[in-house]
Amino acid sequence: MAFPIQMKTALAVLTLAAALPTAGGKAVVVDVLNAARGPSLRHGRVADMLNGKLDFALFEIDGTISDAFRDETDPAFFWLVLTGEGETFYATVNLAQCPDRDAESRLKALVGAEVTIFGLCDANADNKRPYKGYTFQFGSMADIRVRTPAPSDPFDVPETGDLSHLRPQSIPALGRRRMTGRVLAAWDGDNLLMRTPSNHIVRVELVPPLDPSPRVGDWISVTGLPETDLHRLCLKCVIWKPAPSGGSCAEPAVDTDLPRLLTNDRGETQIDTTLFGHPVRISGRVAARTGHKGRMIIRDKALTIAVEAASCPSAAALEEETLVEVTGLFVFDSSTGYRSALFPRIKSVFLVTRGPDDVRVLATPSWWTNRVRNPRQSP
Repeated sequence: MAFPIQMKTALAVLTLAAALPTAGGKAVVVDVLNAARGPSLRHGRVADMLNGKLDFALFEIDGTISDAFRDETDPAFFWLVLTGEGETFYATVNLAQCPDRDAESRLKALVGAEVTIFGLCDANADNKRPYKGYTFQFGSMADIRVRTPAPSDPFDVPETGDLSHLRPQSIPALGRRRMTGRVLAAWDGDNLLMRTPSNHIVRVELVPPLDPSPRVGDWISVTGLPETDLHRLCLKCVIWKPAPSGGSCAEPAVDTDLPRLLTNDRGETQIDTTLFGHPVRISGRVAARTGHKGRMIIRDKALTIAVEAASCPSAAALEEETLVEVTGLFVFDSSTGYRSALFPRIKSVFLVTRGPDDVRVLATPSWWTNRVRNPRQSP
């Protein structure tokens, strides 16, 4: 009976691992790979690995490192995000077992490099993420061969350009891209909306720590990993630097209300996505103040919307039931396409104010208004 190549490889790996030292009852990956490394190594295809055709196989694989980070659920592990053959895949190393004490800093320095990695394919290495699919394990820096070094300047990458003609799942595989634009709004310290000279509105998620942070109105250049939720482009893992001013053009706010913004004529949920990133003006009553960086909830009839009002310090002192007029950029938060369903769902919508004049009090609540204290709200 002839064994498939995957079964032969799996038996060989298990036999090899049984004869090697162990850590915590498991064979140390670096020892398995060191013992298996030879003059002629098998080369694997990314598609075959992701489709489960190389489970337990030892092989080399090519890719461009687009991101590198320590696992927040198990800090012993460090992950690389790679792109190759139009796909995105992940490789990991156990830093606690890695012989290279400076592996983390050396791996971060490889972002942008084209590499060949020798390792082991395994779908069950991390039980904390049982649905992550097939990933690639390597043991040390000796398993990585740099074919093209990372650019010395992180901004020395291609411009983003127009990506609307690409398949959504192909966009993350592009690797790092750069763009320049004007900051329209900023919230939570690491989230921005920016408008490019070609009039595209892009969501930007910055890499902390940020000191200083970009301010509304600044022109900046950014480089990051592009993703999409089918409505707009998002750049993640972004670093930034100031850019020469390209001018300023204040966009007038669209007067609307929550029913027109969030529902159709029949009262069914229908979010007006055409207003994403554009300033809108609504009126409503303060339903709650969450205490989270100036966030409050505005109510109009039975509908509510969150307002990120950190740029309006006076908003923090508003009483519930105060009638206000709020001007802010309309933003919705949704999963990006390649990480979720074919049609990612919008999880939340909110407004982001841009300055201290974007919240205006129209009427204060009467003294007999019934106020129920929010349990999350401090006295």
